[in-house]
Amino acid sequence: MKDGIEGCILQPVGEVPEAAAELVRHTFKSDNYVRRKIAATLAGYIAAADGSLLRELFDAERTRDAALPADSRERLYSQSVVEDVVFAAARWCRREELRRPGLAVLSDVVRRTLAGEYWNTASYALATLRYYNEPGSAELLKQFRAFCTPTLLRKVRPPEHPSRPTLDQERQFAKGLTAGNPGTLGSIEQVLAQKDEAARRVTLDDDTRQWLAGLLDLGRSVN
Repeated sequence: MKDGIEGCILQPVGEVPEAAAELVRHTFKSDNYVRRKIAATLAGYIAAADGSLLRELFDAERTRDAALPADSRERLYSQSVVEDVVFAAARWCRREELRRPGLAVLSDVVRRTLAGEYWNTASYALATLRYYNEPGSAELLKQFRAFCTPTLLRKVRPPEHPSRPTLDQERQFAKGLTAGNPGTLGSIEQVLAQKDEAARRVTLDDDTRQWLAGLLDLGRSVN
């Protein structure tokens, strides 16, 4: 995942949807945030996914975050996991049958951030909402820009969070999206496309191919 080539494994696993969904749900219960990140990312690759899956993951991570002390550094892990939920939702938006639930999760990430439940990838979520011209997203952008942009009459207080957000990223996205900048509008889609291309260039060694084939056979036997 650090190299952006996780699709070489997760895409074929996602082609066994029932087993992949069970794997996601099981793995997301882990206290290890890296495992939860992998589970969230896999959810984005599942063919014919249950439309409620990403909602389940987002709500579970929100619950985990809310149970921590307000100043806990462990809350940074939840931010990282939700980043992968946001990218998975953007991946869902590429498929017509999953676009509606994907956009709904992205809208929720933005709306909760505006309401005081800070998620540092709300700007990514908003970019995808505007990329697909989701109804209501233009008004959401206006609210988001007001949330993060100071004026002569109003200062902006960054949210209280152990990540100590400056809202610089949020302002940059709000400015680009308001201007209709193609690079900002397509920024998340570009990341996904780069990941897909990088994964396609991967050549798995014999041991890994055999391991993956065995995993897929096991998944198909469970379906």
